[in-house]
Amino acid sequence: MKTRTGLSAGMVALAVALSVGVAAPSSAVTASPGALPAPSATAPALVPPSLASPAVRKAAAKAAPAAAPAAASDLVKDSNIAAVSEVFTEINTFRAGKGLPAVKFTPKISVVAQAWSDTMGTTANFDHNPSYSSQMPAGWQAASEIIAARSDRDVKELVKLWINSPVHNAIMSTKDYTTIGIGVTFTNSRPESPTQPRWAMYSTVNWGRYASNPDPTFASVQAWQDSLNGGQPTPTPSPTQPPAQNAIRPVGSGDVLARDAGGNLWNYGSPALGGRQLLGTGWDFFKQTFVADWNQDGVQDLIAQANNGDLYLYRGLAGGDYQPGIRIGAGWQAMTVTVGKWNSANPFPSIVAKDAAGDLWYYPNSNGLNFGARVRIGTGWSNLAITQVDFDGNGTMDLLARTTDGKMLLYKGAGSNGFTGGSTVVGSGWNPYSFNSTTGFAGAGTTGVIAKHSSGVLYYYGISAGQWQAARQIGTGFGPYTLAAN
Repeated sequence: MKTRTGLSAGMVALAVALSVGVAAPSSAVTASPGALPAPSATAPALVPPSLASPAVRKAAAKAAPAAAPAAASDLVKDSNIAAVSEVFTEINTFRAGKGLPAVKFTPKISVVAQAWSDTMGTTANFDHNPSYSSQMPAGWQAASEIIAARSDRDVKELVKLWINSPVHNAIMSTKDYTTIGIGVTFTNSRPESPTQPRWAMYSTVNWGRYASNPDPTFASVQAWQDSLNGGQPTPTPSPTQPPAQNAIRPVGSGDVLARDAGGNLWNYGSPALGGRQLLGTGWDFFKQTFVADWNQDGVQDLIAQANNGDLYLYRGLAGGDYQPGIRIGAGWQAMTVTVGKWNSANPFPSIVAKDAAGDLWYYPNSNGLNFGARVRIGTGWSNLAITQVDFDGNGTMDLLARTTDGKMLLYKGAGSNGFTGGSTVVGSGWNPYSFNSTTGFAGAGTTGVIAKHSSGVLYYYGISAGQWQAARQIGTGFGPYTLAAN
């Protein structure tokens, strides 16, 4: 029998357990600063758990009708890695506080959990997976399933409400569980009715007790991601506080931004430098800054690479200010970063970066915030200084790479994850220059490179149809300044 009870608006949850597992429902929603829009006022529902032996549950699964699918467009294929990682971390933080052993993360169980989350998001049918026990890897001694749906994407508050629900707390407090799988699905919908809403986020957590966890099993979601990416760190978002900021005019495409030795970040404008405006202080915390419309809302954002290897996003506001910084990556200490629309099929600007070993990686910006799985697109780049630019004007990004002897090489991008061929020499004598690509400095639609000579003189090199334009001196005295890429 299903019962309803009130919790916070914008949530529903349900739980079930098998064998010796004791299951219970829970879940809720609360909007937090920086989260997606606040939940709607749709009345929540809470369904008590059902308990059954594995044999009974499997038999019931055979008779369960399939829900009619909704339009595939109802699912939003944003990267869910950050949400999955946060669910995992919050669960184990809770267990650690009670002196319980941490549960591990098993991708094969997550396949089950993710598939069911996708099913709920597609069908808008919020109910348990009747077959999860048979779909989980064999050998479990106890199993549970918890599902939840929210009208926003606030994972931390969801887990907090599980903790505050005695029945869910009981599942999370069960010492004997050894591993879990997590699924998170996003949709383009908000709840429309208390009886059959379609929620913005669906989540499934399958719990298992194994004498020996299925192989492979990992200590964290991050460890799993690292295993997929050759053992290298992958970006993991988490909120943080930004350096100090001031009320400022909007940064335009092509504006020259520069950080002085005191950590002040200045906007010198374009196409002529002058009337600089202070954007922020404390920016000596960062080694490099990039200007890009990261979430494609028509306003330029700042992506900043910190000296400690963290990567931050400052979302621009239409009025000229910025939202508080969000940490969208970690482990970037040894990476040389460039930002641009490397993959023509991806509407968002992304990152191409080389590591200390000289491997070149593409990090896709999957939704204007999070990264998808990185792709290696080259090797042997150790001694090259790089920047992304559409040099030949064909609409796809290329890489300019300076060698140690001062040659400038052009590697034409294929518009996907690779290159169309080998390099072409397009310049020489670049040893004393640091450089960044720029779009819009000389006017809408213009492309070029801002180059700083070791003497502090600043030059603009326009690029048109694959050819350099005559260099133009645009500033002096920039020796102690670090230029942003725009």
